[in-house]
Amino acid sequence: LSMCGKSLMIIDREADLSKAVDQALLGGFSFSGQCADSTSRILVHSHLRDEFMEKLHLAAKQVKIGASPQTKMGALIDDGAVDRYIKFQGIA
Repeated sequence: LSMCGKSLMIIDREADLSKAVDQALLGGFSFSGQCADSTSRILVHSHLRDEFMEKLHLAAKQVKIGASPQTKMGALIDDGAVDRYIKFQGIA
């Protein structure tokens, strides 16, 4: 489903919420969200909305941010992006 460059995740009434939360985190935070197909919109069935949002919020709070191997998300996608950033910083 194309949403004009916005990757959509749809969570149906029958969805397994644990799996849906895992996939939402993977889609939203993988590659530090620097991927063209990162999940940026989530449509949740109204009967699941509150429970899904609570679980997603708790799971997102557990995402470790930083620049060590133990982290799940950093400021830049990978070492290549860091190298390019440093290169362009030197040119500026």
